[in-house]
Amino acid sequence: MEKCYLTSLPREAMRTLAGFEPARGSFYIARASLDPPELVQKQIFPLVEEWKLKLDQGSCEQTIAAGGFLDLLQYLRTVILQDAVSMIDAFPGHPLWKHPVR
Repeated sequence: MEKCYLTSLPREAMRTLAGFEPARGSFYIARASLDPPELVQKQIFPLVEEWKLKLDQGSCEQTIAAGGFLDLLQYLRTVILQDAVSMIDAFPGHPLWKHPVR
């Protein structure tokens, strides 16, 4: 396992440097309290469901990586929308906010 993962990293120090308490699991992410509507979420990476269906039906190559990647995109929809709320205030003139996601 040590050949695949960096198990020797000083995790407590990393958490502290990132502004969190050093104890594992003791953190609060304010944006996580926002749950964007599913209709809005589906406007981010709109083809995820289509590709998940293809993967489930076997009409494309079935790999663990493909399924994991689609799950990641689905998860990132929420993260992107949650982060956008605070980023709009920080960067109000950014071209990204002109995207037609409603």
